[in-house]
Amino acid sequence: MNWSEFENALKNLKDDGEFSFGFNWIDYARYRIDEDIINQHQSDLAAIYQSFNNRGSVLDLGSGSGLSSLCFLRLGFQNVKSVDLDPYSIEAGRITMNRFAKEDLIRWTTEQGNILDPSFVQRYSRKFDVVYSWGVLHHTGDMWEAIRNAAGLVADGGIFHLTLYRSGNLYTQHLRTKFSFTLSNVEHKKKILFDYLNLIERTVNHSVFIPKDHRGMNHFNDALDWLGGIPYEVANPDVLEAFLYSLGFKRIHFSENVQGGPFLDVYNKR
Repeated sequence: MNWSEFENALKNLKDDGEFSFGFNWIDYARYRIDEDIINQHQSDLAAIYQSFNNRGSVLDLGSGSGLSSLCFLRLGFQNVKSVDLDPYSIEAGRITMNRFAKEDLIRWTTEQGNILDPSFVQRYSRKFDVVYSWGVLHHTGDMWEAIRNAAGLVADGGIFHLTLYRSGNLYTQHLRTKFSFTLSNVEHKKKILFDYLNLIERTVNHSVFIPKDHRGMNHFNDALDWLGGIPYEVANPDVLEAFLYSLGFKRIHFSENVQGGPFLDVYNKR
């Protein structure tokens, strides 16, 4: 990738150089999501939920692009609520739904909210059959409280589905890189991102715009998502399992990536 290609593609950094998860997701929702990406993510979710008979309500907590909310609708869940702290993420979800799910909008609602806000948590006297939070709670600034609050929104017999960064010896290095990016001016941010993307492109040996993971996220959007991801905490899967067991949950699915990368946990509320 040369500098000209990079600048033409750089729609997901705000003019003032500040990072917004939602601003990044708008770019992804508008230009990157397609039916192949949707079908892949839907297939991954279907593999987890094929034995879960309750197709009732879903809370997509930290909904980002709205891709997961869309897939839950397509899987036949009756009510899907997308919640995000970032207003740009709410807009990204609307873009995704208007592109791919206009006929299903009656079953989909959005709300701007903060899982660390007690008034937000107390608002829901009726719990959700699925609380889904992919790669979000470790960015709240108080991960364990966020996990506790989110778990409290799961109905009896329901599913708590979350993905978190795994603890490991790269945490300090990652944190240093993220702070270096976050505290830089806009021109230095561009330089850091440009160098990071070219490193990725050499490593994977193909375009950074090719989807790379089960959400269909490509390396370009994912790089900015990762570099700008502050606050940033990590969890040990065994500690998380013990914590959620104390709250009445039993692990029913687990998978992990490389050390320091994300791991996926799915729990059933006993």
